[in-house]
Amino acid sequence: MKIKKKTNFIKVFRLLTFYPFLLPIWQESYFTTENTAYNVPTFITNEQLTEQRDFYLQIQDPNIRSRIVKSFYQCENPSMEKVLTLMAEKEKDPIVLSDILHAFYTKSLKFSNIPLLKEMMKSEIPSLRGYSAYLYLDSASSTDDVFDFLKREQDEFVARIVWNKLSSLRKDLCKKDKLNSLINNIPSFQKQFVLALLTDITEKPDEEILIIETLKKGTIEEKISIAGALARRTDAGHSLLAKLSEDPDTRIRHTVAGSKFSTERLSYLLKLASDPVPAIRYLAVKSLSESPSLPDAVNAIISRLGDEDYLVRTEAENGLIALNIGDEYLSKVLDKLNDNNATASAIRVLGELKYQPSAEKIRKIILETNIPEIRRRSAIALGRLKYKEAADEIAKFAKDNDKSVRTAVAYALGQIKVQNTFNIIADLALDKEPEVSAEASMAIYEIGDSFFIKTIVENLKRVKENYLIRSAAVKAASAQITAPNEIVKALKKAALEKTIPTEMGPVFDMDQVRGGAAWALVEITKKNKDIIEETKQVLKMLQTPPEKQDDRFVSSEFLIDCAKQAQAYMEDKEPTQSEITPSSPVLIIRKIKGE
Repeated sequence: MKIKKKTNFIKVFRLLTFYPFLLPIWQESYFTTENTAYNVPTFITNEQLTEQRDFYLQIQDPNIRSRIVKSFYQCENPSMEKVLTLMAEKEKDPIVLSDILHAFYTKSLKFSNIPLLKEMMKSEIPSLRGYSAYLYLDSASSTDDVFDFLKREQDEFVARIVWNKLSSLRKDLCKKDKLNSLINNIPSFQKQFVLALLTDITEKPDEEILIIETLKKGTIEEKISIAGALARRTDAGHSLLAKLSEDPDTRIRHTVAGSKFSTERLSYLLKLASDPVPAIRYLAVKSLSESPSLPDAVNAIISRLGDEDYLVRTEAENGLIALNIGDEYLSKVLDKLNDNNATASAIRVLGELKYQPSAEKIRKIILETNIPEIRRRSAIALGRLKYKEAADEIAKFAKDNDKSVRTAVAYALGQIKVQNTFNIIADLALDKEPEVSAEASMAIYEIGDSFFIKTIVENLKRVKENYLIRSAAVKAASAQITAPNEIVKALKKAALEKTIPTEMGPVFDMDQVRGGAAWALVEITKKNKDIIEETKQVLKMLQTPPEKQDDRFVSSEFLIDCAKQAQAYMEDKEPTQSEITPSSPVLIIRKIKGE
């Protein structure tokens, strides 16, 4: 079986080579490997599956049978469901049976033998009972059997996974009258699950007597369950949540504060945004950030920029940025620069949203402050604003003791692109700290000037240091328009030679560096055909098939694939989608037989 990567090679290569390590320092999100080869599942062939099944049916040791079942957890095959069902039907050991049902549970498979499930629901093994009841609901036309089961169930783990399943079914299977009658016939710890589901499926929870009475006389756990269910809805329960928002118990107010936003909830979310408990303020601000930029909501969030709690301030920043507030509100954020508690947060928001009237004030702040975090944020903001007038002021902090400040300076100068600061950027690229060096190299990439050729080559020679330095250097090299010999020579060496010293002798660099070097050569070649033959030579070497590799030259599957597609890109062809063969599972039968 072969799995096709869905992501275009050019994008993936750039991301894999540089992006995970060199995220702009103001950015909060992280690169994920979704739809790349890293998520390729383990595929078990029909032949392997049959072999494992037959061995399972022969072996007497339940521990080995359990190991065989667990080896299937991460495997993919359309026939898996049928094989696991057969194994369950033949299995007598309850522990192994539980392992089998766990496979059905985690892989979302359907167990078709209903009589067997009903029998296993009587087991003394809690996990076996729980998984059986859970899977039974996939085929059940009524909740009667499961409700009878829950009346007897004393294990919280079992009850919780079954109630979670019932919650996902909601109105499709659960009826209000049955839940009302069940409440007094189940163990007391389960009442919270019943109440949560009842609140979830009831059209008008504000009028449901059981819910109202529980909120008056029920336990804290029961009240929290109701509050949580109400918070997840946006269509009802507003009056109940309003009352709960004033509850003296912190846990209940915390639950209400996490409500999904609706205009009907605005008034008490505003109150909770000023709650004495930081965690409650945090959730309230988070909920208000989901509003359609309602004036009261935005103003409340702005007021939290000066919150005493760091997490609350950060959430307020994120909320204002996500809402992409306009000038009317940004002028209020600008005023927060005069508030010592809010200065850092205001700087970030103003920079992220590129509010130009703030540039001069922020320039003054970076010169006056003694706080590294404010200095860092100021540099980033001025970079975002591309405020050339502040270039000299930013450059003054290129030798700051705080590496995060130096990293911010590198970023800012790369955005501003003022020629008289190029020497500063070059010095930062040679910084001993990988983060600083990498960010400066990204600045060099953004600028793309030949002034930095010497710096790029120097960083490619830093083979005893963190590979991120060299990975960023090849990225910087890819922006060069000309092709001086020292650049070409350094990139070829990085891609093809053993450059990293070890006690056992030199070894090849990381794939990110080698692949990045090849990519840089291709990018330069697209602009300058003088080096096309040398680039072709590098790509050809990297495509050396495994059977022709030896200790002198090694190329990974990743590099071979990258080189093939980089060559297509260089020749103005559409890069073909890469096909990655999934790995095979560790077959227990092989281990037992010593194969």
